[in-house]
Amino acid sequence: FAVLSDRSLTANFAIHTYGITTECEPEEGGAVVGGGVYDYGSMATLEAVPNASYYFIHWEEDGEMVSTNPTYSFAVVRDRHLVAVFAQSCFVVEAFADPETGGTVEGAGNYIEGTTCHLTARPNQGYSFVNWTEDDTVVSTSASYTFVVDGNRSLVAHFEIRQYVIGATVVPSNGGTVEGAGTYTYGEIAI
Repeated sequence: FAVLSDRSLTANFAIHTYGITTECEPEEGGAVVGGGVYDYGSMATLEAVPNASYYFIHWEEDGEMVSTNPTYSFAVVRDRHLVAVFAQSCFVVEAFADPETGGTVEGAGNYIEGTTCHLTARPNQGYSFVNWTEDDTVVSTSASYTFVVDGNRSLVAHFEIRQYVIGATVVPSNGGTVEGAGTYTYGEIAI
C-alpha cells in the first residue's frame, strides 16, 4: 500500500489444528477414548477399551501396526486415522528387561495366532544388549527379535553394564609411579 499516514497494523496468526479420528475393528470389539481435534504439537492420548470377551491387539494406521499398548500417546503434527484392533482369542507375548535399569523393551502385547511379533530391546546409556532368553534358553542375540506367534511367550532382554579400561603411563619412566589404572564399570569413580 502507499504510505499516506501513520498506521498501526496487526498480523493475526492461528495455530493449525488437526483431526485424530478412530475406529474399532471389529466394531463390537470395544471402544476408543481420546479422538478429536488437537492443536499442532499438542499431545494426543488414545485409549482402547475392549468389550467383554474381547482383547485389545494393537493400533493400526494405513494397515501398519503402530503400537501394541492400549494407551497410545503421540505429538499431533498432522491428521491421523487410527484403528484399534480387537480379537476374541489371542496369545500374550510378555517381554522384560534384566536388569530393569539396563534398558527398555518394546513390542510386547496381545497377538492373534499366526501374526508376527517384533520385539526391540533398547539399552540405556552405559549398558549393552546381550541376548533374548525364554525359560533361561537363549533365543536370539539380536536386539530386534521377530517371530510368528503360535502361543503365549515370556521373554527376557538381558543387558550388561559396559566396562572400560583406564591405562596410565609415566613419562619419563623414572619420573614416578601411577596408581588406579585398570578396568572400571560405567559410572564408577576412577581413583
